[in-house]
Amino acid sequence: MKRMRKPILIDILRLYDYVNVSIRDRYNEKYDGKALAMKGVYAQQKKGDYEYIFSGEDRPYKVYDGALYPMMGSLRFLVEQKPGDTAYSWKLKSFAEVKAFFDEVAPELVETTYKTSLIYGRRPNPVGKDDNHWDNMYKTVALNYYSKHPHK
Repeated sequence: MKRMRKPILIDILRLYDYVNVSIRDRYNEKYDGKALAMKGVYAQQKKGDYEYIFSGEDRPYKVYDGALYPMMGSLRFLVEQKPGDTAYSWKLKSFAEVKAFFDEVAPELVETTYKTSLIYGRRPNPVGKDDNHWDNMYKTVALNYYSKHPHK
């Protein structure tokens, strides 16, 4: 008999907003840095704010899609379909744990993304098309996951 789990699509949409809204602060907390000065990673709105529909928040900045998509793609490591389940679920126990995990790995994802953007003249579009960057992001999430959950 197949078990039905709660689908995680809504969580993924909320995670997209969460990453955009929180990643700058996570980087700045760890490195006492000026994340918004990272041209090629962050876009700033001259007038008004970017609206994040699923979180209900507004911010004057966002992560460029070319920088964001590899980060979001790396978090697919946290998704699994357990035997007998009809839907995908998080490897972690809850969406709150997924966000907490992201908070821990975010500074490293930003740092790696920024270094990759420097190779491309701080242009985010080529970053999002760089296969090696996608691979590095995924491996960063996997290594961080296994360092905290060695028996899984």
